[in-house]
Amino acid sequence: MQSSASVQVFLHTGKSAERPILSEDNIEHNVQSIQALLQRLLSHKGEQGIPEPVLLNNLDWFGTMPLLTFLRQV
Repeated sequence: MQSSASVQVFLHTGKSAERPILSEDNIEHNVQSIQALLQRLLSHKGEQGIPEPVLLNNLDWFGTMPLLTFLRQV
């Protein structure tokens, strides 16, 4: 699962300086790059009986969730 929703909110790095906030275009580029890499690494290339992996992005369900709803869920 990719976490482009999470990266828009926080990233725990342990550093004392704040991390710069990435633009939505930059995040989308990173997501696409990581997804392409994961597809290549995890693909079974048609081996019989082995299903292809399903790559999910948490932005698909968190992206439209209102803040208060999200905060109630965590």
